[in-house]
Amino acid sequence: MRKNILILIIAILVSFFAGYYYKNVDIFEAAENYPKTSLGLPAQWFMMESTIGWEKMMFIFGYADNIEVCEHLVEVAKEESPNRDFRCTDAN
Repeated sequence: MRKNILILIIAILVSFFAGYYYKNVDIFEAAENYPKTSLGLPAQWFMMESTIGWEKMMFIFGYADNIEVCEHLVEVAKEESPNRDFRCTDAN
């Protein structure tokens, strides 16, 4: 029982300090510096138009063709929300 409590306390402390260490990461700067795919294709921002303009909703990365994946998400989003506009833009 004591061993489990000790492990739990250590896990909580490690997660707290790891979160504290990474809290100043700027996602937009990280996206700009993210490497392109092995095919030389950029990561993508999945964006939605709102009353305040185009908003970045999702960062698409890690696929061989991020553009194709993002465009597929645009099609799905338009089917689900036909009154909204969606698009993809290069992130890096």
